[in-house]
Amino acid sequence: MVCLCARRVDAQHINQTELDKLPQPTYRIPAFQSSRYDNDWKESNCPAPKVLHLKIGAKVMFVRNDEEKRFVNGMIGYVKSINCVKENTIKSISVEISPNYIVDVHCCTWYKMILNKKTGRQEADLGNFFCQFPLQLAWATTIHKAQGMTFDSAYVDMGEKGAFSIGQTYVALSRVRRIEGLWLKKPLQETDILDNPAVTAFYKKIKGE
Repeated sequence: MVCLCARRVDAQHINQTELDKLPQPTYRIPAFQSSRYDNDWKESNCPAPKVLHLKIGAKVMFVRNDEEKRFVNGMIGYVKSINCVKENTIKSISVEISPNYIVDVHCCTWYKMILNKKTGRQEADLGNFFCQFPLQLAWATTIHKAQGMTFDSAYVDMGEKGAFSIGQTYVALSRVRRIEGLWLKKPLQETDILDNPAVTAFYKKIKGE
């Protein structure tokens, strides 16, 4: 089960606490990105951690669909081995998704998309890239990062201050496949339901209110 947190600091605390419980040494894996576009790859916008801290046995989540369809975004597994070609150079990470099903994960590249004014289509900017293993620690993650993911079960922690973003609570509650797989740290408050004023005004208009 993954804990969905409203705030990044809470998710980071949970992940670090659980990672520290593992006796194995920590691997520090920095991402590689195009230096000309540092401002485009801020921590909150990165598709994967800027620095990935892992240990053997760590609970991890995939943050990308595999082109070979071995794993999908949001799938959870455990690190079985970290395979180095030499010291501080990691070739692949072996992740056990289920008993007897282990995949070797390699570094992936994400590109910023730009609009081609001639064709009107979004295209990859090949000079603006971010390279990292498509994994993050998975004892907890933010609700924001969980967008687009689906889980069998999740534990939702809105924090002491509750929701702070429009649609945040909806995103959290809709991440699980069945209601039986959903747990709340505390009952939701009316203040956790933040609607978009523009959407509310639209519905009132079509209803003639």
